[in-house]
Amino acid sequence: MYRFALRPRWLLGHLLVVLAVAVCCALGLWQFDRARQTESRPLPATETAELAEVLPPGGRLTETAAGRSVRVTGRYDGERQLLVPDRVLNDRDGFYLIAPLVTADGTAVTVNRGWLPGSNDDVPEVPPVPGGEVTVTGRLTPAESPLDYPSRGGLPEGQVNAINGSALVNLWPYPIYDGHVELTGQDPAPDPAVAPLPPPVTERVSWDWQNLGYSGQWWVFAVIAPYFWWWTIRREAEDRRAAEDPAGAPAAAAATGARQDR
Repeated sequence: MYRFALRPRWLLGHLLVVLAVAVCCALGLWQFDRARQTESRPLPATETAELAEVLPPGGRLTETAAGRSVRVTGRYDGERQLLVPDRVLNDRDGFYLIAPLVTADGTAVTVNRGWLPGSNDDVPEVPPVPGGEVTVTGRLTPAESPLDYPSRGGLPEGQVNAINGSALVNLWPYPIYDGHVELTGQDPAPDPAVAPLPPPVTERVSWDWQNLGYSGQWWVFAVIAPYFWWWTIRREAEDRRAAEDPAGAPAAAAATGARQDR
């Protein structure tokens, strides 16, 4: 009954319908992407406070304290600097550089000094730390989860896969503050070879309703096209059947009319 649909002319029609559905779906996704507008804004700056006032030694970093701008004074232990691999800045591969800043009471603050370009096959040289007493200003940041940065196994000496105090306490001979400080300022000035980290941002999503409506229209067309083609094939089959059996034509026409009435 529907064998005619396998003839070249009809096969071409099948192909055109498939292409039409694909194009409509693609245009719908394109309009949907245009409708979704994302705006990135830096998080509002906070007043700088002394680290010990925000996070006492041995205390846990709370959600309200995370992101605060803090200031801390101490001396870097440059012999125990570590690289953190597989970190990307501006679409470039590289490493974070962390160092313990030992405060007057002997507690160390993990300071993320910034980013260095490099790769696993081209490990950068570690810039020295400034000698003497150093005052660091930076963002108080929660510890990274090792689960988010799974170890590649067999990291070279002087590297860790995540900035996490539970791992660093086994490498540094100091009690360590919870979390770490992302350096934003330093006295004396930081080494220019170490790129500063960009401030954290928050994303605000808004919708363009006109483009969203266009997106919906294209998806409706994607549904209508195969339905219309199915209806055309079925109508053609009924016409062919009526031509082959003239006696049954009135009944076929009545059945078609009844379906249309419903």
